[in-house]
Amino acid sequence: MVSKKRNKILVECHHGIGDLVMTFPAIKEIRKKNPDSEIHMLVRNEQQKELMLDIGLVDKCYTYDIVTSGVRHLLYLVKAFKKENYSLAYALGQSPRGWDVLLIKLGGCKNIVSINHEHSLCGKYEKVDVGDCTHRIDQHLKCVGGTKYKKGDQDWMPLSEDVYRTLQKKLPMNDNKTKIGICLGTGDFFYRKGFKKIFYNAKQWPIDRFIQLGKMLEDKGIKVIYFGGNKEKQYLKQLQICIPEQSYDMIGKLTLVESVEMLKKCDLVVGADTGMMHCAAAVGVNNLTIFGSTDEKVIGPYSKKSYFLVNNQCQCRPCWGKKDRTIINCKERKCLNDITEDVVYKKIMSIIKEKNE
Repeated sequence: MVSKKRNKILVECHHGIGDLVMTFPAIKEIRKKNPDSEIHMLVRNEQQKELMLDIGLVDKCYTYDIVTSGVRHLLYLVKAFKKENYSLAYALGQSPRGWDVLLIKLGGCKNIVSINHEHSLCGKYEKVDVGDCTHRIDQHLKCVGGTKYKKGDQDWMPLSEDVYRTLQKKLPMNDNKTKIGICLGTGDFFYRKGFKKIFYNAKQWPIDRFIQLGKMLEDKGIKVIYFGGNKEKQYLKQLQICIPEQSYDMIGKLTLVESVEMLKKCDLVVGADTGMMHCAAAVGVNNLTIFGSTDEKVIGPYSKKSYFLVNNQCQCRPCWGKKDRTIINCKERKCLNDITEDVVYKKIMSIIKEKNE
């Protein structure tokens, strides 16, 4: 008996880890509506690919990094997509002017669904008006025909036992101390000047303040776990800042899946607007995010256990998404720089007190 050929659906979101995590409810909705179809995904890099395959949300992954991947890799993707012969594709990356839609079109898929891109250069596709949806998760769900998401505290990312065992060998934790994770870094934005990409950071709370915050928490008897990648490792080296010896220094030492597993060991995770905060929310951990230029109502971690800290005295925030280039030209970042360590510390202690009552 010849087995029936399965339909293949492509989902695209080749951006940061936070953007990827916000597609999870939509991917689950696609799976629910198409239980017999293969779901493939275009993500940013190999670490995201490893995460998606480990948690079993998709059947296959391709990668494309807008910063490092060149034309040759684009041509490879076009050829691979044509071979897969996708019957349906969802472009959830919300790339400016619909470049993601154009890539999928070049790959031969004719049935593409995405948001209504302003000044689109990608031609015809099924446009979904998400103007009535505030949060990005609800926008994605509307694109795939789902309903608004109800905030919960469940674990979206059940990782394999292998990840848990590997992490236990790297860093066994057997004490019962309160543990707080501090995520040091944030991702960069960029804009184009001709063919050149100009990168800038508009989300970073000063790293030296995170270190001072960690010392304040350690003085209170709380164990601090520092999260970060190679970029944060180099930045600390340049500033000649050392992680306190009594803290757990995980900066540049963990893979993405190991970092997600490590988040589960924390009672609370603190950081600026970065992908690891979305991961903390997705694994059901209490999280406190410091927001400045970006809008917590649109892209904030989406959980009952998510808390936000914003500078309400700064009337120009959020400036992300505005067309006047305020976010690019701003030199002061008062929305972030005016938030002190003491303010963050007090918010952390109030959350811990609330959870212990």
